[in-house]
Amino acid sequence: MNLEKFYLTNIERVQILFSMLINKLSKYRSFNILKRNLQTCLVNEKRNPLTNKPLANKNEYLLLWNNEKRKIYPAVDSYLNQLNANVPKEWIHALALPTQVSIKTSGVNYQHGFVLFKTLVDYLERSQLGIINILEIGTAKGFSCLCMAKVFEDLGVKGTIRTIDILPHEIPLYWNSISDIKGKISRVDLLNAYENLTTKFIQFIHGKSQEILPQLHPERIHFAFIDGEHFYENVIFDGEFIAKRQKTGDLLVFDDYNTSLFPGVVKAADEICLKNNYSKTIINSNEQRGYLIAQKQ
Repeated sequence: MNLEKFYLTNIERVQILFSMLINKLSKYRSFNILKRNLQTCLVNEKRNPLTNKPLANKNEYLLLWNNEKRKIYPAVDSYLNQLNANVPKEWIHALALPTQVSIKTSGVNYQHGFVLFKTLVDYLERSQLGIINILEIGTAKGFSCLCMAKVFEDLGVKGTIRTIDILPHEIPLYWNSISDIKGKISRVDLLNAYENLTTKFIQFIHGKSQEILPQLHPERIHFAFIDGEHFYENVIFDGEFIAKRQKTGDLLVFDDYNTSLFPGVVKAADEICLKNNYSKTIINSNEQRGYLIAQKQ
């Protein structure tokens, strides 16, 4: 009789003891604060562009960019083909070089730009509204809000895109971008080539959404994109604020709708949709990146 299966390896013993320790420590508030801070660091590795020095040279960023342009995303392409609008793919690719191509473990993926562009075009063409209010949570380097501003420009739409982020707009930073090879620059300078769109359509707001949103008083938010803090509490707060200010047909788009990587986003988004009567369209660009397009019924 083989008795080995009745005995735990040293690694298994450590795993069990570690799990027991975590459960006991979870009773203490100070430990939960530490745990939350560690989780914040892990989540922000995905979306926070800040770094204290250039992480690559020009050719390395260009290589990442060219490789990404050649990739095929069947689920995204299938979704785009269902809508009538033409997406300016080369324009979005060019915008992505300074605003989306970064050195990070999760890899480069800016398919949400194409999804946002076409979804917004479809919404505007069927709604036939006069003035549009858009809210974005999580500006980062400005990629998403510029994709939406491009829609306004192409369709001749009047409206405002308010975008909120904890990163300042006018202070020079390293952005983990090809722009870093010239030193620190502000987001204003990073987006200088798109000044015609930023000045005409976009309001950049610096701060935490939980502090900024109560100061805003929009009667209606026609279209919204949530890509801020990825914890359940943050997404619930942002989503409920938006849901209360949307009417039938309005859209709320969630980035990083991925159960394995961001369970808080998925849980909050699902609860918001159920409570506020949204239909759901889920698009998975790859195993790490998914989007939820929620339409108010």
